[in-house]
Amino acid sequence: MQFASGTWHLDAGAHSRGELPDWRELREAGGVQRLQLPGGPRIWAVTRYHDVLDFWRAEALTRDWRQAQNPDCGYGTQRYPEDYFAATPRNLFNTEGADHARLYGLTVPFFTKQRIDVWRPFVTETVNRAADRLGAKARAELVAEFAVPVPLTVIGRLLGIPDELHAQFAEHLRTVSAWLDPATPQWQHASRELHRLALRVMARKWSGSGDDLIAMLIDSHKQHGTMSRQEIASIIVILLATGYETTAALLAEGALAMVADPALRQRLTGAADKAGGAIDELLRRTPPSPFGQVKLALRDTQLGGAAIHAGDLVFPLIDSANRDDTVYQDPDRLCPAGREPRHLSFGRGRRRCMGSELARLVARVALTTLARRFPAMALAEPQDKLTRSGILHLRILDKLPVHVHGPTPTPGTTAPEEALIRSEER
Repeated sequence: MQFASGTWHLDAGAHSRGELPDWRELREAGGVQRLQLPGGPRIWAVTRYHDVLDFWRAEALTRDWRQAQNPDCGYGTQRYPEDYFAATPRNLFNTEGADHARLYGLTVPFFTKQRIDVWRPFVTETVNRAADRLGAKARAELVAEFAVPVPLTVIGRLLGIPDELHAQFAEHLRTVSAWLDPATPQWQHASRELHRLALRVMARKWSGSGDDLIAMLIDSHKQHGTMSRQEIASIIVILLATGYETTAALLAEGALAMVADPALRQRLTGAADKAGGAIDELLRRTPPSPFGQVKLALRDTQLGGAAIHAGDLVFPLIDSANRDDTVYQDPDRLCPAGREPRHLSFGRGRRRCMGSELARLVARVALTTLARRFPAMALAEPQDKLTRSGILHLRILDKLPVHVHGPTPTPGTTAPEEALIRSEER
């Protein structure tokens, strides 16, 4: 990062390679810093743990883009009908007050811990099927063969999206999650296709019933008119995007950490109740979304010692706040037993990620299954050669090649397990 004219500048090349800078410089300079995003707007980045908590509570900041006075980067305008991050249709990401309470109240009951626990058998079955496929191979690529398909299958089934449409949703979600200007034809095409797919799913379910979320929202629309068709379509896309992509990133980073860290692997192969702390520690050290959801300043205000002006965009920098050394001792170290206070990766209060219980369940089942079924799993490429994409709303490993059952010994050498057996025989 470079500092010039009162603003920090993210390196565009590092961003395209998914390389995060050391945020320590920003935290030491102040809790809220001016930051220029590569090819994007100049924002305020909230870098410290307690300042992020204040950011979420600040009444002068909003997610309702209809109230924008002088927004950057097209926020607050209806760029085209299928742009779910613009002012309309209304969804959980761009509402405040009564609108947000209405949509939140209709959706959140489906994501309570009690409701999510009902899905545990299906999650376990999905993970085991993916693990079976891995077990039949000597070498595998864990992102494409495990980290992505497992949460996509789970969240797709929970929402009520037919299995045969999962791949199409995933393809277009990758495009809209990429670092592309929303004005580009590629981005707009993907956004429109997502909208069409959502309407297609709704049309299939409109005259039927079911125990999935889409069926429940459609029933609410027909019985009480509490949610519009556009809002349902928006929620389908938003929840699928935030539900599967971020969990896929968590599984990929978790698998990498497990393979590289014996203490974490041991924690994951132990008692099930010990895995929760390890999952939360992975979320703290490598949050799938380095930046949280942006807010807009409604009026001039102060935050973390910085003077924010009306119309400014303010982002919580979760990756930095989770490593605040005034809160966590030796914050760059992974502590498999977990830490207190709780990380900020899932937000707080009514802005807390409603899918957090589902993400934890999928991660716990998936990573403990990998650890127990493949105790010799090892990286097939040096860790410093692995690459990632994105540093804003999603950061994910591009590939994670592994030797599923451990490295294949070269001629004249002996596998570690076999060498141990032979030494015991002697």
